[in-house]
Amino acid sequence: MSFNGTPMPETSIVIRAYNEEKHLPELFRSLAGQEYRDFETVVVDSGSIDRTRDVASACADRLVSIRKHDFSFGYSLNEGIRNSTSRFVAIVSAHAMPADSSWLGNLVEPLRDPHTAMVYGRQQGVAQSKFGEFLDFTRTFGQKREVLKPPKFLANNANSAIRRDLWNQYTFDETLPGLEDVDWAKHWMEEGYLVVYEPSASIHHIQPGARCATDTTGRGKLRGGSVSRAGDTCPASFSERPPTFLEI
Repeated sequence: MSFNGTPMPETSIVIRAYNEEKHLPELFRSLAGQEYRDFETVVVDSGSIDRTRDVASACADRLVSIRKHDFSFGYSLNEGIRNSTSRFVAIVSAHAMPADSSWLGNLVEPLRDPHTAMVYGRQQGVAQSKFGEFLDFTRTFGQKREVLKPPKFLANNANSAIRRDLWNQYTFDETLPGLEDVDWAKHWMEEGYLVVYEPSASIHHIQPGARCATDTTGRGKLRGGSVSRAGDTCPASFSERPPTFLEI
């Protein structure tokens, strides 16, 4: 059973956030439009000073708050996963918008193979992305699916999914300033597991300072990228859920 007493969903979506009031409503609208529905949402906020927590409390199943000075990528993810329930864990940044309604289903599908430890998806820019950012996305995230094996250790937790049973055995390294995703992937690849790059699970990655101009669900854009009232920020399918609040 999940924390709110409902049958345990198959996938927990852990969303890392810091001052993301502009982007979280758009992300939740995209999640509401996903074809794959068997999921819960957990937002990990690392000391936001805007209305991120208001949005998360209105939309997410669970809000986990950590102190800004305690933040590391690994720590924030581990806290989110500890406070989730599901067999699979999808990881997405609050400023990463699913490119279409098949994103989540395509992201978790490879994990049904017990030999696969991790999946990471494609990343694309938005209209406001700088030219150099577009080049980086194009070079790094191609259109060809790939099953990675040593010594090619790659992963990216802006858009990924992992198996909980393996995370229980080896959590993300909380001491690393970055590359906690590659470290985790490398560990399990060296144990004989696979990491899959799945380009059909694509997101639009909005760099800090940019406003999202994409509408991936057909439900309309967030006006001006701002938040008026917490109750107005997410679809009914999310706002009707009773949230849980945790302070770490």
